Amino acid sequence: MTTMMITPREDGWTLPVAGSRITRLCVDNQSVRLLCENMIEISIEESFTLYPASRRAQVLDPAGDAMDLAPALQIMRQVIREGTAFSDGRLEIEFADDSRISVPGGTDFEAWTISGPGGPDGLKVVSIPGGDLAIWTGHR
Repeated sequence: MTTMMITPREDGWTLPVAGSRITRLCVDNQSVRLLCENMIEISIEESFTLYPASRRAQVLDPAGDAMDLAPALQIMRQVIREGTAFSDGRLEIEFADDSRISVPGGTDFEAWTISGPGGPDGLKVVSIPGGDLAIWTGHR
């Protein structure tokens, strides 16, 4: 099992998602969930920006019309190069093809959540209302 440790950096934390491949993209009435082959789940519940590698940026709203979320399919099967949770609650996920997604923090709701495998090395990071992060690790 991959160790689910976050690494501090000056402006936030590097998340243990590098090398994770997106194997499933789920859409419901309020969120877009990215599921990785290594049991990492990224749940986005606020509008986010998709920056495709070779196209114009698009703002996608998980609570909006489901058909408007079709551009998010571009990240299906992509490998994550880096994930960063910023101290102000923002999330940036960069992919191997140079595309990326950006989720703002500081909203009135939990904008996003990342969770890793359960057990002693589990991890959960949540962007909480007002622009902060809540971080749980399985380490004692």
